[in-house]
Amino acid sequence: MYEPENEIYINNRGYAYFLNEEYTLALEDFDLATSINKDYAFAYSNKSATLIKMQEYTDAISEATIAIDLNPQYGYAYLNRGIAKEMIRDKKGACIDWIKAEELGVQSASAHLSNTCN
Repeated sequence: MYEPENEIYINNRGYAYFLNEEYTLALEDFDLATSINKDYAFAYSNKSATLIKMQEYTDAISEATIAIDLNPQYGYAYLNRGIAKEMIRDKKGACIDWIKAEELGVQSASAHLSNTCN
């Protein structure tokens, strides 16, 4: 059942769009989720991942930073910010974020660390 005021539902629908590579629709849902709940870190992190796919790295860093500010224990926001930083050639910043993501239990951060942060 569609729940137009439920940020979790809207975020999950946006993530389904993301998985189907429908990035514009995904961004619309993540924006809607954050307009419903401006403190919903997961939607900001998902927005960051989407912006990375769209090669909008500076905006991706900004959205991941908002997610981190809202929930400093959310490792995937650090992972996303690290990926975006790597794409703008901020290797040191990327490595710092991936170390934090790994500390927070994000297993895929290890691959980024071993590939980039030797």
